[in-house]
Amino acid sequence: MGAISSLLDCVFLPGCAVRILGGSEEQSQRMYDYLRAAIDSGFADHLEGRVTAKGCSFVNDSNVQVLLIADEVATGFGRTGKMFACDHEGVTPDLLCLSKGLTGGYLPLAATLATESIYQAFLGPIDSGKTFYHGHTFTGNPLGCAAALASLDLFESDHLLATLPAKIERLGAHLSRIAGSPHVGDVRQQGLIAGIEIVRDKTTREAYPYALQVGAQVCARALADGVILRPLADTIVIMPPLIIAPENLDHLLKTVERCIDEVVPNVTEGISNGLE
Repeated sequence: MGAISSLLDCVFLPGCAVRILGGSEEQSQRMYDYLRAAIDSGFADHLEGRVTAKGCSFVNDSNVQVLLIADEVATGFGRTGKMFACDHEGVTPDLLCLSKGLTGGYLPLAATLATESIYQAFLGPIDSGKTFYHGHTFTGNPLGCAAALASLDLFESDHLLATLPAKIERLGAHLSRIAGSPHVGDVRQQGLIAGIEIVRDKTTREAYPYALQVGAQVCARALADGVILRPLADTIVIMPPLIIAPENLDHLLKTVERCIDEVVPNVTEGISNGLE
């Protein structure tokens, strides 16, 4: 939260500029509105009184030296329906953090991409003191890189991105049905990422006590049926493989729906089997 506080102090104090590097004024305004809504919802209550839109300007030029870092570790490589989540906004970040889907999940590998100007900033004779000596312990692991190259080849040869819209629509149809459950307070989806929020009261969206670990109990029931899920508190995370077959996607969502209907009405105590 300290980093967020510093960022907001720098960006939103009167007279400061708000911009997305490579983005339009409309995109910058949208980013501001998003953060403003987050603050208003209470996620950064301690910032109130110091954060204001008054006097802010929206610019789109290189005179404002603010770097945009996009963390696409989870969202990159087709997960949101496009190759990168940035593509939805038409934004080119200065630094792009990648992992997970880079190798299709077969081997651990991460990469940080930078613009040419950032690269050049650390390039020079040894005595210029520009070298950035820090690096990842497993940078350039040959097995990880081989897996990444094979995964990237499949994106092209199998036209993987073109296969996603139908699956995204199919997932959305299941989620629309599940959203009607009396145990579900909200359903969120972006591409092949979804969250199903389990609540005690659908009208007020009152949550269950954290100690009950309702989400973990639903996932435990699904695991017994051969479906591996991950809870974030009482939100069930849906992140199927991009290559999932339609019938497997149907099985996944029907299992989630059934497990919610079977488990939630009968929750009386928490669990301690490591899932929480």
